[in-house]
Amino acid sequence: MRLLAVFLCHGQKLYSKSTTSGGTERFIQIAKRMCSKGVKLYVITNRAGAQLLRERNINAKIYEIIVPFDEVLYETIIGAAIAYVLRTLSAIIALRHISRMRKMDIVCAISSFPPDVIIAWLLYKFFRNSAKLIMYCHHLV
Repeated sequence: MRLLAVFLCHGQKLYSKSTTSGGTERFIQIAKRMCSKGVKLYVITNRAGAQLLRERNINAKIYEIIVPFDEVLYETIIGAAIAYVLRTLSAIIALRHISRMRKMDIVCAISSFPPDVIIAWLLYKFFRNSAKLIMYCHHLV
């Protein structure tokens, strides 16, 4: 089984260096369990997300989206919103390379933020004959 996770909204500067958000931690734990069961994990992420996956020893093929000034933009809320737009556009541009991947069984948006949702939906449409789409929602109700 092949799972493609879209993990573009990880912003380590919003948290202290030793903590992650609940949604990020849930993804890390699910990724560990799925890899231990033999699932091939592919992750589209930004620099901070790739660094976190490596630190946590997640055995995944990582497609890193490079966004200029990404870490600096996360200093403010407005900057974070701009970073989300830039990440989405960078990921759309990178889709031509990512689309060369083999068929996926599952495409998963790790958060309900637009960069994750838009890219996961576009990839789901690309793999439409073979993939199932999963989107997480982490809202307080």
